[in-house]
Amino acid sequence: MNKLANLALAAFAITLGAACEPTEQGPDATAWAGALPDQRILVSMPTDDGARAVGQTADSYVWTRNATQHVNGLIGFVLTTVDTITDFQPTYSSDDNEYLWGPWNDGGLDPNETALYVRHDDVAGTYGWAIIQRPKESTSDADWVPVVAGEATPGETEDTGSGFFVIDFDAIAALNPAESTTGRFASRYEISADGVSAEAGFEDFSENGGPLANALYRYDQDGTGAGAMDLGLEADTDDEGTERETIVLRTRWMADGQGRGDMVVFGGDMGPFVLAASQCWDSGFDSVYEVTNLLTEEGDASLCAFEAAEWNEDAPEAE
Repeated sequence: MNKLANLALAAFAITLGAACEPTEQGPDATAWAGALPDQRILVSMPTDDGARAVGQTADSYVWTRNATQHVNGLIGFVLTTVDTITDFQPTYSSDDNEYLWGPWNDGGLDPNETALYVRHDDVAGTYGWAIIQRPKESTSDADWVPVVAGEATPGETEDTGSGFFVIDFDAIAALNPAESTTGRFASRYEISADGVSAEAGFEDFSENGGPLANALYRYDQDGTGAGAMDLGLEADTDDEGTERETIVLRTRWMADGQGRGDMVVFGGDMGPFVLAASQCWDSGFDSVYEVTNLLTEEGDASLCAFEAAEWNEDAPEAE
């Protein structure tokens, strides 16, 4: 998916460059661009740039980091694509506050033409938008299909706002047989003066014909880089059975990288048992303390950046 997304973005940039010269945006285009979500809705969780043995790195950190990278990749692709398109003047605008960028086709093996449609609702103060596609040989407006659609609401200042968007991979795959990702991804966000909060979810998501996955994700982050994330997903854990368990993880981290993860695992092959586990790590992402309700405990609890466990409110209680 990431490689296809990068190729699609490159195609957009090449086609736009060939189709028109960049110009200063008019007032309407500027207003729309200012209402867009930006890179602040991505999770800027501290990372480990050095080589490190897997056994030394906290598992909770790895889970959280992998989740944020996947979600950031999808959100970042949408943000960058729309931002690239709106660097140019709209191809069309109307007195009804409708705008259209495109359509464009990359030629050759690209089976579709693509456009960005935007409509401003003066009463609600919102911007509805969609990346739309249709087969390149079509001339009918009825054939346009939204593959990414969302709504942006500007805040009281230029630096605040809220909105949501949905990526429909089923629609993308139906228009392009070379695409192997199916399902849907949705994200809702709010940017305030104090920080950023966002939710995201995968529904019946599959890559390259793999098993369907459903996952929910929510995070809050302040201006210092400290934050918290809740992740809920279905996956087959490391047990003898093949049924998928439900995993609910709450992770908190400080700006320097120290953090704590509190997780419950239930359902599937677990039966009525609910596993609870907590893990703390230092600024180098090494585990310093681990404890479970199976009466296992390792490390020094006094080294935890967050002293007490904090469970997701929707997670079942463990005995």
